[in-house]
Amino acid sequence: MSLLSIFMLQHSLMANNFVKHLFCKLHVDYIERSIYNVTSAMTLHLLFTNWQTISSVALWKINTSHNNVLWYTFTACHVLAWSIIYSGCLMMDISELAGIKQVYYKFSFRPSPMLMKSKELLRYYSHMRHPSFTGFLIILWIYPYMTLDRLLLALILTVYMTLMWTIDKEDYNYHENLVKRKQRELF
Repeated sequence: MSLLSIFMLQHSLMANNFVKHLFCKLHVDYIERSIYNVTSAMTLHLLFTNWQTISSVALWKINTSHNNVLWYTFTACHVLAWSIIYSGCLMMDISELAGIKQVYYKFSFRPSPMLMKSKELLRYYSHMRHPSFTGFLIILWIYPYMTLDRLLLALILTVYMTLMWTIDKEDYNYHENLVKRKQRELF
């Protein structure tokens, strides 16, 4: 729980308006997203390296090694989940999510990319931390081997994402229009 708490605390604090305003006051707002990503990577590294598995208590264990249909089903679900996460990042502008665009704009003497965003997108960004909620849920829950520690991880992160990532009708309409526009651009 403490490892998960460190990750959630870092994620919530860095996304807090107070912290964002602090970066602005210090005139380093262009590296805020990069620092957010570095600290997220650090807390995830801490979580991964110190996580203790409880393999003695298995809630379910589905043997996929002898059943090709099950193996392909679980593999397809995970490929779908990672595709959702990746496409969500692309739709949200992956260079901006990584913080690269902000730094590039700063050193090429351009205005912040956030100043060029629509009012709807800024509203969406204000309460939607990552566009790939569904992909993460698939990865957390559709797995052939559910141990007690994995259940704890899945439960806590599901509750955290549900509480922190809210979407309403206005956000849905914005996202739907964005998908349609991207499809038109591709074809």
